[in-house]
Amino acid sequence: MTSLLDAAGAASSGALESSLASFDQGRLLLAVISATSVVVAILTAWLWVGNGVVRRLSRLSERMRGMAGGDLVTPVPEVSRDEIGELAGALEVFRQQALEVQRLNLVEQLYEELRVANDELQRMQDRLVAQEKLAALGELVSGVAHEISNPLNFVKNFCEASQELYTELAETLESYRTEMSDDDAALVDEISQELTSSLGRVHANGGRALAIVERMRGLGVVGGEPAPADLNPALRQAVQAGCEAFRAEWGDFSVDPVFDLDDNVGEALLVEADFGEAIVNLVLNACYAMRLKQEEIGDGYQPQLLVTARRDYDMVEVKIRDNGTGIADDVVDHIFNPFFSTRDGASGAGLGLPIAADVARRIGGDLVADTVPGQYAEFTFTAPVAAPAASPVAVGD
Repeated sequence: MTSLLDAAGAASSGALESSLASFDQGRLLLAVISATSVVVAILTAWLWVGNGVVRRLSRLSERMRGMAGGDLVTPVPEVSRDEIGELAGALEVFRQQALEVQRLNLVEQLYEELRVANDELQRMQDRLVAQEKLAALGELVSGVAHEISNPLNFVKNFCEASQELYTELAETLESYRTEMSDDDAALVDEISQELTSSLGRVHANGGRALAIVERMRGLGVVGGEPAPADLNPALRQAVQAGCEAFRAEWGDFSVDPVFDLDDNVGEALLVEADFGEAIVNLVLNACYAMRLKQEEIGDGYQPQLLVTARRDYDMVEVKIRDNGTGIADDVVDHIFNPFFSTRDGASGAGLGLPIAADVARRIGGDLVADTVPGQYAEFTFTAPVAAPAASPVAVGD
C-alpha cells in the first residue's frame, strides 16, 4: 500500500512538473507572439504612415518652399481624393492663380516699360525731326543768305556813302543860302530833312536785315565735335556776356544774375562756342521779357535772373529763370519754330531759341520751357555728362 502511494505521488509530481514546463513554454510562446505582433504592427504603421503620409506631406512641403522661392511653373504632386490629396489640390489651385497673377504683373511691367520706351522714342524722333528740319533749313538759308548779304552790303555801304555826299552837298548849299529866297531856303531844309530821314531808315533797316542774315547762317551749322568742358565757368561767362550784350543794346535796363551752381556738376560734353551762343540767346530773351515787365509795372519791379546748374545721373541741367512777362499759352508751343517771334526788328528774327534748341539736341540733350504768363519763364538746357577718363592699368614686371 505504501508502495502504491509512493508511485502515485511520483506520478503526480512528474505530471505537475510537465504541466509547469508546458505552461512556461506557452507563456514564452505568447510573449514571442505578442512581441512579433507589436513589431509587425509598428512596421505596418511605419510603412503606411511613412510612405502614405509623411513622404507625401514632405513632397508637398518641398513644393510649397519652391513656390515661396518663386517657382510657380512646376505642378503640385499628390493630387488625390484623400485629405492630403485635397490639400494638394488646394495648393495646386493657389499655384495656378499665383502664376496668373505673376503673368498679369509681368504684362503690366512690360506695358509700362514699353510705354516709357515709346515716350522716349517719340521724344528722340521729335528731336531728330526738328534737327533734320533745322539742318535742311540751314542749308537752304545758307545759300539764300549768301546771295542776299551781297546786295544788302551794297545798299548799306552806298547808303553810308550817300549820307556823306549829302552832308557835303548840304554844306555847299548852305553857302548859297543868302542868295536864296525864303521859300527856296525852306524847300531846301524840307528836302534835307526828308533825305536825311530816308537815308537813316535805309541804313538802319539794311543793318537789321544783315543781322538777320548773319543769324540765319547759324541754323543747323555744326560748330565741332562735343568735348569734355568744365560747365560752371563756361556757364558763368556766357550768362555775363548775355547780360552785358543786352545792357549795351538797351542802356535803360540791367540785371545782376544770381548763380546757384552745384560744385559737383563737373564736366559736360559741349561744343563750347555753341553752348555759349545758346546761353547768350536764352539770357537775351530773359532780359527782354524783364524789360517789358519793367515798362509795364514801373519802379516797383525788381528784375531777377536765376541761373542754376545740377547733375542728374548721366545728364546736367542748366536752368535760366526770369520773373518777366512769361510766355502766353497760345505762343509757347511755337517758340522753338524758326522765324517765329513776337518782337520786331533784328532782335525779333525768331532764331535765338531755335538755335539754342538745336545746340542742345546736337550734343544729345534738350531744351524745354516752363512758364506761367505774367509771372516767370524758365528754360532748362540739358547736356550729357562727360565720361570719366579711364584709370591707367598697372602692369607687373
